[in-house]
Amino acid sequence: MNQNRLEENLNEYLHNLGSMFSSSGGNPDLKKYKQIDMRIRQTVLERAKYRCQTCSIKFTPNIQPKFQHVNGSIKDNRPVNLKALCSTCFKLVEKNERVDPLTRVQNIMKKVFNKK
Repeated sequence: MNQNRLEENLNEYLHNLGSMFSSSGGNPDLKKYKQIDMRIRQTVLERAKYRCQTCSIKFTPNIQPKFQHVNGSIKDNRPVNLKALCSTCFKLVEKNERVDPLTRVQNIMKKVFNKK
């Protein structure tokens, strides 16, 4: 992954993290988002134009989407917190699904600023 892509991912993550704690948005009713139902799935897929949001491969009956939780919380299934990914790209981020947000930011910052 190149430097620009890492910075884009970091900016997107920080934006989503900030919107989670924003007082202006209020607290979402998370009970509505306990699981990824067809309505949520459809919303995320339409936003992604039925393509993987990392590699842009088109979803087909043989290539089914997986959903990444942007803020790392697998309990937060709001459409704004989900990214549609192919199984290959999802495998690359799957381990981060259970890492707390502060650790994720620290890991991204290390990647961005340690160019080794």
